[in-house]
This record gives sequence, C-alpha cells and structure tokens, in this order.
Amino acid sequence: MALTSSFPINLTDIGAEYQDSAPHSLTEFLRNGSLVSSTKTVTGSSTATATNFSSSVVQINRGEPYSYQPAINPTSGSGSGSLYRHVLWHDNGGSGSTNQQFNIDVTGTYAFSFFQFIGNDSGVVGNFTVKAGGATVATFQATFSGSRSSNGSFTATAGDLIEIDTSWNSAGWAGNYVFIGGTGGASDSRVVTTSTTSNVNSNVATSLPISMSQFLGGERG
Repeated sequence: MALTSSFPINLTDIGAEYQDSAPHSLTEFLRNGSLVSSTKTVTGSSTATATNFSSSVVQINRGEPYSYQPAINPTSGSGSGSLYRHVLWHDNGGSGSTNQQFNIDVTGTYAFSFFQFIGNDSGVVGNFTVKAGGATVATFQATFSGSRSSNGSFTATAGDLIEIDTSWNSAGWAGNYVFIGGTGGASDSRVVTTSTTSNVNSNVATSLPISMSQFLGGERG
C-alpha cells in the first residue's frame, strides 16, 4: 500500500512501506538504493486467444484418436484447452512437415511442448521451431538415440505472429506432436502470466539533500 499523499508522515511509516528495520534514518531511503526503487512491477494473469489461423501440412491422417489436426483454441480431443495443438503422422519412409501461423492477444509467458514418436526406427529425426514476432523462441531436434521431447516457455507480445515449423521423416509410423498454451500448461491452459512495470517514487531524491515531503505518495517497488 502506498504512503499517504498528504501530511502527516513520519519515519516509522516510511520504514514500514519500504520494509526497513528500525532504527530508521532518512538517508537510508535514497531512490535507486537498496530500499527505494524507481519502478514497480505488478504480476497478473489473462486468458489468451489465438486468431488469424493459417495452416499448411504434409501428413498421413490416421484419424482420431491417433491424429489431431492443427487447430487453435481447441475445445475437444488432445490438447483441448490449449491455444494450439497438432498430433500428426507419416509412414513408410515418407516425410511430414507443418507450417502453422496465428496471432496471440496477450503479452506474457507462454508454454510449449514438443514430442516426436520414433518407435524403433533409428533413422527418424524430428525438427521443431517456434517463432514469436519473427524471432526464434524455441527449437528442438528429436532423435532415436537422444531426447524425444522438449518442454519450456517463451515470452510474446500481444499481436505477435506465432509461427510453428516442424518436419520429420519416417520408417514405420512416426508422429509429430506440438502444443502451445498458457503459462500453466502447454496442452491444457490459455491463462498467461502477465507483468506491468510502472514508475514510482519519482519525487524521492537519488542523492542528498532528501526530505520527508518527497515520500508523499511513495510506494515500495
């Protein structure tokens, strides 16, 4: 809670706001020191929605529940509750690929999940790339002898174009899975953690002299 914006104000109030241990001295509270910040970051959350979907796919569609076609904001099947999902396959030495594009409407942190089904086919390789606003934010290559899945997060800005590119080969059946979702889960969430930074304590001096009146309306960053 911010300090009062009018007198009276005292050192005890200031010390409590900026979480200082008594005894207090006004010189402890210079802005940009250890106690008084110039900015304040507020963390929240918002439900995101994907829009403006564009899809290009090379695959063998096995049908549900094996294949789930690329979709934004799916409400049923694998990945329902996510922002984007696909579960795609190829077989008999064929190669699959995808290029998926959509926009997001919330600035914050998003989660991704990649998985390549390889089975016992040692020559299968799966490649995954995600871009946000034209910048690469996630890449992964799945191999028979290495990892076949990758999970993580990335930040994006409202209005960003999210682009997903994958490719994979096959011997027997080979499956390529991608989920994009909110901060809490790639496959089942659209809730995105957000943060807003604002300026605070602009009246507080960064060097001496300093006075009590400069703390009116001040708050911990």
